[in-house]
Amino acid sequence: MFGGRFKNRSLKFWLLSAMSVIFLVFYFVIVLLTYYEAEDEINEIYDAQLIGTLSSVDTLIQEGQSLNLNTAQSKSLAQKLDLLDYYSPVAIAMISKQGILVSSDEFKRLVVSRQAFLMRHPENRLQLEMDGQVWRVITRTQTHDKQSLLIAGEPMSSRQAAVWEIIQFLSFPVLIGLPLMLFVLSVLINSGFKRLNRFSETFTQSSPEVLAKVPVEAVCPIELKPLVLEVQQLIQRIQKKTEQEKQFTANAAHELKTPIAALKLQLQLLEKQSQAGDNLTISPIKLTLQRTENLIHQLLNLQKIAVESVQFEKVNLNEVLMVVHQTLSPLLEDKQQEVIYQLPDEEVWVRSHAFWCEQLVTNILSNASHYAPQAGRIQVTVSKVDSAVLLQIEDSGSGLSPEEINKVTERFYRLDRHRGQPNGSGLGLSIVKEICQKYQINLTLQRSPTLGGLQVTLRFPVELTI
Repeated sequence: MFGGRFKNRSLKFWLLSAMSVIFLVFYFVIVLLTYYEAEDEINEIYDAQLIGTLSSVDTLIQEGQSLNLNTAQSKSLAQKLDLLDYYSPVAIAMISKQGILVSSDEFKRLVVSRQAFLMRHPENRLQLEMDGQVWRVITRTQTHDKQSLLIAGEPMSSRQAAVWEIIQFLSFPVLIGLPLMLFVLSVLINSGFKRLNRFSETFTQSSPEVLAKVPVEAVCPIELKPLVLEVQQLIQRIQKKTEQEKQFTANAAHELKTPIAALKLQLQLLEKQSQAGDNLTISPIKLTLQRTENLIHQLLNLQKIAVESVQFEKVNLNEVLMVVHQTLSPLLEDKQQEVIYQLPDEEVWVRSHAFWCEQLVTNILSNASHYAPQAGRIQVTVSKVDSAVLLQIEDSGSGLSPEEINKVTERFYRLDRHRGQPNGSGLGLSIVKEICQKYQINLTLQRSPTLGGLQVTLRFPVELTI
């Protein structure tokens, strides 16, 4: 239960929590030690008071003075002197041949019930219980009459009250100072974490290119320096490898364009010189060259979209659809596919880039044509929703499963049922995804509710009017 609640807490939270728990444990340990120490001291002081009382009583008896055991008068005097908080109700008793003389009825019951036991333990410190109350008792034989026993006692409850009074007096400042100390520690910890927070903001708000060049000594706490250096080195290695891959892709594509162009020229010459019946052997070569040329074109687009800076402009979506349709007309006519356009009466302008908008629509429409069946249907719909423009392109193909939809925008991913076919490079929808991310176009893929194939929805940024 607690793992899921606290597992995402910050280091500062755990540090403050640990400090709070440590201080609370420390506080309770101090209170416990203070209690035992105060109890020992109170017992020693109050025992000395009992012994002093017995000595005073013995002295009075030796001097022949009358023994007044009225504790009520003593308590009244303590109240007049404002010493009632420190007053200990000491009870006095004397067991002699004449009988028992006791200062209070409560103590008398204890002395009478334990008379024989007390006479057997002269010069002793005892702890006796009577009616649920514990008494501290000290016995002493009289100096001139060894047969007489002097007894002084007091309830242990008065000692416990004194102990708790000491505990409250000593622990109250600690209890008040604990939140203050935690507040001061919290301020100090927050101050120490400010540099770490600034460093964290630098990392979260900066691009990988900036992070790789951040001076570690200037912004990084010394504890995180080894980790940050490793991260920077990793970013630099990834950047280097990415640049190498981009350079290889660009070089390979450009190098392949020349022999492909030469092969196309030679194929055209061969086609003109060949007889009509030989076209069947030339057609597969033409398809292979066309597929290779398309792959090179797609690779160059991937490399170009990765390095080119974003430049927004007003784009007429109607013109883009017209140009793309003219470009793909041979493909659509070859498969006898019907393209249905549902467009607004007025021209629609979007915030995008003309070239990349054409590439975007070309890849989606050619993908729809590729996966739609012979004589199938493709529907293109443009609509305005909440000051935004929606472009939907859907086909009558077999559609995709949710798992396939999640993977179809990956580079070189091709459906298992279409592997081995001559058309398609597996890059079309990955280029669509790259363009959408760069030009802030929302891309949604789902099964077409009307035609049954794939439905691609593009939500362009806020509509531009002219």
